[in-house]
Amino acid sequence: MMAIKGDEKFIQLMQEEMAQCSPEFMRAVDCLSTGDYEKAASWFQRSWMNAEDRGIREGGFLHVSREWIDAFCGSMFCAMSLGYYQDVVQMDKKFAMWLMAQPPTSRTGEKLMIDGGVPSRAGWCWYFDATVISYDHLDLFNEAVLQADMAIEYFKKNNNPGNLGYHLSKKANILQQRASAHSLTPETHQQARGDIVEAIRAMYESLLIFTEGWEEDCARPLTTMKQVANRLGVFVSDLYFVDWSSDAGKIIAHFFRQGEKGEQKRPIEQAVDLFNQACKARDEKQYELSERLFEGSLRLAPEESEYDRALKGFILYQFGVFLLHVNGLEEKRGTLSDHEFEVVRRIHDLWAQTRSLVDGISIPTLRSFSFPIWDAIQAIKEDQWIRLAGLTRFNPTTGKLEMRPLAGNTSTPERKPGLLGKLFGKKKT
Repeated sequence: MMAIKGDEKFIQLMQEEMAQCSPEFMRAVDCLSTGDYEKAASWFQRSWMNAEDRGIREGGFLHVSREWIDAFCGSMFCAMSLGYYQDVVQMDKKFAMWLMAQPPTSRTGEKLMIDGGVPSRAGWCWYFDATVISYDHLDLFNEAVLQADMAIEYFKKNNNPGNLGYHLSKKANILQQRASAHSLTPETHQQARGDIVEAIRAMYESLLIFTEGWEEDCARPLTTMKQVANRLGVFVSDLYFVDWSSDAGKIIAHFFRQGEKGEQKRPIEQAVDLFNQACKARDEKQYELSERLFEGSLRLAPEESEYDRALKGFILYQFGVFLLHVNGLEEKRGTLSDHEFEVVRRIHDLWAQTRSLVDGISIPTLRSFSFPIWDAIQAIKEDQWIRLAGLTRFNPTTGKLEMRPLAGNTSTPERKPGLLGKLFGKKKT
């Protein structure tokens, strides 16, 4: 957990609660402190099994201590720390059912009644960290924001400023990502404007709690928020909640200067901005971000004039070149894996759109543009391998080459195997 001045009472109560738990539970906590999440998960499993063994049967239920659900939350934290984000989502669904309606069951199938009904302070810390981070990693931004709001409410109510500030900054980052995604489509700009303002507010409220180390932790997120805000026409006048004389306000002022005004950029200007950001992210090897920015640039790029069509065609071409490069296909020839074929099919479609957009523009006009769209068209015509790539797969049944058309459905990515079965004795499916 995050700990700063003002957290003393919360930490004391949390330690008193944990002191009532079994040695197995405390071994799990020790493993967490050293980052050994596999061992911690194993000890948490023993902890909740022991809680069941010590339970008392009464009124049709097996009454167990709160250690049982704390161990479950600790296991969620271990799963998140090991990268099993989908498992955390499934565990969260179980957790929600237990709290709202359906009681959990023991490993023998008996219905459980948990003392107190809810986790202890340590359990809530692990639970919120696990869910917020997992939903964020899976780009499930709505769920991540909901969990962050619940965490903020809990730590505010329980006077834990360290975790309160931490989850405010997490919420700011998630809202910024959601705003950035929605800013790429004109129809969702209004929602994106609200998100980016709330992101700045959350970061500001986090900085009101503690500012130490902000240059390392907050400078980059605030820079990104500024870029998205500019794209959406959000300026200082929208940040009515900032006290510019406070330490937090002075930090925000590094990025949003008082008196600054502006208007939302035209779609073509936004498209160019996103294209430039995509190229920068590509050069910095941030390939997933670069791909999203290329896609956003294409969604915003208009097609009204010859200049618009030529520019969008050039962006389409460069996106195809980017996909060639990051997938190692520039020198690739011969048979293709299924993944490589899907990439080639996508490049073929992008470049077909390029040629369709510039069709009808005269050669002198194409050559006169400030960006080399004419050279791009020539490069597409000369790259016959992309056009013929459908002939490059061996049929696994016949062992012969077969043709695959460059149109059809894309394959789905392989899912990472889960940890949930390991933790709770279920077979992987």
